[in-house]
Amino acid sequence: MKNFVNRNKKVLLLLIIVSFSNFIFGNDIRRVFDFNKNWLYDQNDWVGFYHGSSMSWNEADWIPVSTPHTFNAQDTFDDDRGYYRGIGWYRKHFKVPESEKGRIIKVHFGAIGNESEIWVNQEFMGKFTNGYTPIEIDITDFISWNG
Repeated sequence: MKNFVNRNKKVLLLLIIVSFSNFIFGNDIRRVFDFNKNWLYDQNDWVGFYHGSSMSWNEADWIPVSTPHTFNAQDTFDDDRGYYRGIGWYRKHFKVPESEKGRIIKVHFGAIGNESEIWVNQEFMGKFTNGYTPIEIDITDFISWNG
């Protein structure tokens, strides 16, 4: 019985420490922002790897989407045989709040298709070929704080 009481005191002490640390640091340890809305999508191969990453690319024909998004959801069930298997581009314009300056800024993707390249402000972040697995990218050094 004495061991049970001592063990419970340790658990209670641990819970108090964890609660107190949350009180001291608040919720500033990690912030999560919803990144799923307000994406643009284009599935034309002619975009080109370097042109599609350009900040000044004409987006007039791009389709607004939210993620998760399946780019071939429509043509899978149309009357034409097969479905699109080419290149698809996703773009997102966003501003990181000035209050986040000095913090590490990461973007987390729950899953990205077969072979993907990620660009931030025309800077190549990497190529990912592990299809449909989560990835997290540190974009801190590539954020444009001036707009």
